[in-house]
Amino acid sequence: MITMKDIIDYHNEKIREVSKAVALPIRNEERELLLQMHEFLVNSQDPETSEKYDLRPGVGIAAIQLGIPKRMCAIHLLDYDRNGNVTKVN
Repeated sequence: MITMKDIIDYHNEKIREVSKAVALPIRNEERELLLQMHEFLVNSQDPETSEKYDLRPGVGIAAIQLGIPKRMCAIHLLDYDRNGNVTKVN
């Protein structure tokens, strides 16, 4: 499980590396990374899980934020109705 300790910031030199393209279809290793990145986002948006693991809420994360210079990102968006209920999970 990805946590905040896995995410690098601007102090880390890797964040400025130029990310490399990823060939399609993606390899199993890259697919697993994307699934883990998405899981982090889902967990970060869940109040109980984010508090338990001290996660900051997010809607997107790039592989370079994990120190992996690949052009990959995961996004997790929720749509809400006028009453604040989730209507669609993307």
